[in-house]
Amino acid sequence: MASDERPEEARVRRILEGDGFNVERIPEDQQAKRADYLARRGSETYLVEVKRIDEAAWTFDAENLAMRDIPLSYRNGISKVVRDAVAQLMSTPVAVSDPLRVAWFVATGIEAEAYVEQVRATLYGAVDLIWTMGADGAKCKRCYFFTWSEFMGLPNLDAAVVGTASQGQLCINSHGRQTDRVCACALRQLFGEAALDPLAEEAAGAAFIADAASDVRDEAAMLESVKAKYGLSFLLPFKPTQHTGVAWLPGGRT
Repeated sequence: MASDERPEEARVRRILEGDGFNVERIPEDQQAKRADYLARRGSETYLVEVKRIDEAAWTFDAENLAMRDIPLSYRNGISKVVRDAVAQLMSTPVAVSDPLRVAWFVATGIEAEAYVEQVRATLYGAVDLIWTMGADGAKCKRCYFFTWSEFMGLPNLDAAVVGTASQGQLCINSHGRQTDRVCACALRQLFGEAALDPLAEEAAGAAFIADAASDVRDEAAMLESVKAKYGLSFLLPFKPTQHTGVAWLPGGRT
C-alpha cells in the first residue's frame, strides 16, 4: 500500500487487481485534485475516484444514549461529495480521449447501509412509489429520476460504485454519454448481478422511470406524469426514514 493510500482506496485497488485490472496510483498534484487511480483492462481505460462517506458524530445524553433519524432520500451533503468526485475525475489528464469515469463511494460506520441508500437516491433521484393497494397489502416500485438526480446533471460520470467495506453495487448512469460502453465493459462483468441499470429494471417491469422533461420541483405534477406514462390511476410516494439508537457502554463500546 502506498504511503498516501487510505484503507478504502487500497481495498478498491485490490478488488480491481484481483479481477485482472492493471491499476496505477495517480500522483497528487499541487494545483488541482486528481482522481485516485488509472485502471486498464484490455482496450478499456478507467479513471477511478474513491470517496468515503463517514457517519456523523453521535451526541449522547445524560443517560449515555443517542438517537437520530436518517432520511433514505436525496441529500445535499451527498450531492456535494458526488460533484467533488466528478470534478477530480474531469481534472485528471489521461492519454485516451474517452476513459470511463467511475466514482467509488464507501460508506462506513453502523449506519453504512443507510448512507448507501442515500447515495443511490442522490445519484438517481430515486423515490419509492406505492402503485396499488389491496387486501394483500401495498405494492411499491422504485421510480428513477423522480426528484433531483446527480446522474442526470453529470453525463460525464459514467458509473458509480456504492457500497460498504464488505459489499458494493455498480450504478450505471443511464443519462451518461457512454451508457452502452458501461453496460458492456469489464467492470460491469465484474459486478454481475450486483449492478443497477434503471433501463433494464424498467424493461423487466420492476421500476418506473420519470420523464426527463418533467419538473421535479412539483411532486404532484411528477406523479401525474408517471401515472400517464404507465397508465396508472393511483400513485403515492413512500419516503422511509431509518431510526437508529446507540448506547455508550463502559469501556467506550457502543
